[in-house]
Amino acid sequence: MTRSVNHEAAVSIPLGMLQRLESVASATGESIEEIALKALARYLAEIPPPDACGSKPRSFTAEELEAGYQAMAADEEREAEAREWCGSYLGEDLANETR
Repeated sequence: MTRSVNHEAAVSIPLGMLQRLESVASATGESIEEIALKALARYLAEIPPPDACGSKPRSFTAEELEAGYQAMAADEEREAEAREWCGSYLGEDLANETR
């Protein structure tokens, strides 16, 4: 079963990509929008459905999620790495933050 839904989207693209689109558009006589939509449609068509690998997404209970988060928080090496990464990403020192 194929389902079609129309949505509008605004996409920001790098200047170099826009210039390549303009070049293709002038060579083919198509609009930039037509070329971009065709490229996007090809890209989306290649994405496999969620159950393509033989398993469907699994739901977790609140208890399972809590146990998983507790196990991750108990991994001090991983937590230190995450705090370092977050601190450098946010430009903040998270060393004094409490869990």
